[in-house]
Amino acid sequence: MPRFPEGWDLTQMDVTVEASKFDLFMEVCERLDCMEGRLLYSTEIWDAATIRRMVAHWIVLLQSVCRNPASTLGDLTLLTPEENAALLDRAAGTIPLALPASHAEHADRKPGASHTVRHRRRF
Repeated sequence: MPRFPEGWDLTQMDVTVEASKFDLFMEVCERLDCMEGRLLYSTEIWDAATIRRMVAHWIVLLQSVCRNPASTLGDLTLLTPEENAALLDRAAGTIPLALPASHAEHADRKPGASHTVRHRRRF
């Protein structure tokens, strides 16, 4: 927390919230040596397992930014190593390269133009 002038006394107070005002709300507070956060969510939409996965993805994203602060959004990692490996195993050789129809139409209209950019490569 930031330093306050002499005479100020600041104490953190936990507040119990009975219901979420939003479908999903994330609160993050910066401390001197860490960040603290909490998620409030509608249990009619989200289950605890999904929220835990979101938190894991948030942590992986923050770690990815810390490893390379100059990276672009497309370069950042979101999946945990286990999820990434499982996804690659499941998809190995089974997903054909397919572009949406709008990309194909654009390619027909402008044959030399770039249509998609991924990891600084133009397709």
